[in-house]
Amino acid sequence: MSYPKPSTFDKPDNLPGLRSLQHLIIAALITAGLYFVPYLGWVTYPIRLFVTFIHEGAHALAALITGGHVDSLVIRPDGSGVTWSAGGFGLLISSAGYLGATLFGALLVAALRRGIPAKSLLLATGVLIGLITIGWVRPPNALEVGNFGLSVVAGIALSAALVIGGLRLPERPATFAVSFLGVQCILNALFDLNTLLTISVAGVTQSDAGNMARMTLIPAPVWAILWIGVAAFMLWRVVLVPAFRDARQAATV
Repeated sequence: MSYPKPSTFDKPDNLPGLRSLQHLIIAALITAGLYFVPYLGWVTYPIRLFVTFIHEGAHALAALITGGHVDSLVIRPDGSGVTWSAGGFGLLISSAGYLGATLFGALLVAALRRGIPAKSLLLATGVLIGLITIGWVRPPNALEVGNFGLSVVAGIALSAALVIGGLRLPERPATFAVSFLGVQCILNALFDLNTLLTISVAGVTQSDAGNMARMTLIPAPVWAILWIGVAAFMLWRVVLVPAFRDARQAATV
């Protein structure tokens, strides 16, 4: 007696690649929907603060790696942030914010693909936010005291939520949460870079691109366009290509 060949989608070994792609697509659609639908900013506000912590933490880490030191880091109510540092390699420090957030998101997705447990990634990310808060969040001057309070509360809340998620969530919801955070970091960085390009063309100089322009005499919009290109390449090469390759292999095995 012969039996019909099982469907590819019935094979457990084929599911991770397909689920990974599904998680990325769903996370991207949710991100885009929340970004473009009016009056939903309050839903994404905690995520925006999370991405800003990663952005500013990347500036601070670049300062330390290149021999500088970090004076302070604060997050502001509008979701922006600022890091004050001295010394180090200014070009790398100014470039590290947007590109660091994009790279962090891409690495989260890549880590999932390589089989690192999502719960461990949530725990590690929570610890990272906690370390940024403890190590670098402090008021640089009297004008930023209120923002310092927000930064401490937000840092503790985000760190606690991520650690609790890593300890309590089942693996599948944890996997989606990590995919969602990774996609948020990448797409928020791209959306913010688009805003950066707009304000750079308008002549606003108080920005990462403005800092680069002052150091290199290359116009700020050029730096914004360059960073958009690098961020888009990381999204394509580190996230999309592997995800579609895994899904294709899973569907053809």
